[in-house]
Amino acid sequence: MPQRMPATSSPSTSRSTVPPVLRERREAEAVRRLPRDAERPPRSAARPVVPAQGAAVSLAQVQTEQIQMYERLTRALEQEGELRQAAENSARLVWVLLGMVNTLEDRVRQMSGERDRLTDRVAGGEAEAAQRRIGRAEEQKATAESEPARAREKQRQAEKLDERLRREIEALADALDRFRGAGPGTSASRSC
Repeated sequence: MPQRMPATSSPSTSRSTVPPVLRERREAEAVRRLPRDAERPPRSAARPVVPAQGAAVSLAQVQTEQIQMYERLTRALEQEGELRQAAENSARLVWVLLGMVNTLEDRVRQMSGERDRLTDRVAGGEAEAAQRRIGRAEEQKATAESEPARAREKQRQAEKLDERLRREIEALADALDRFRGAGPGTSASRSC
């Protein structure tokens, strides 16, 4: 079994004792393993390493911060999914409401025609009933016409929130990558 160089040895010492071909092969292998190891860190060590007390506190703090960052990232991703769903629902609602507006416009036209025919034929109670139905239909139409504008505004708000959340997710992912780069796992992989 080859002996390991002490951790305190300088890079120039290790370069002079390790043959260049072997050193290049190990460096290339370490560079290939680095993304994989970053994505799937080992779950348990083969033998426990007992760090100094200050290092243990620092390691625990780093792990706690990583867990908190993962939790924040998870919440942000969940919120992004909810916002996308809300934006899709708003878009569907706009189409449904536009269909309702068209239907109500058709009803108003039909009832206006009916009112005109009834007014010409009959004066009195039937014309007033038709007039009331037309009034209700026009109120429903006005209400339905205001709904798509509100739905579009909600959709715009959801899209703005989605964009803000996407930026926050990217910032959290960048911070997590930087955090991983500063963690204890990278110094161990660099020393191989």
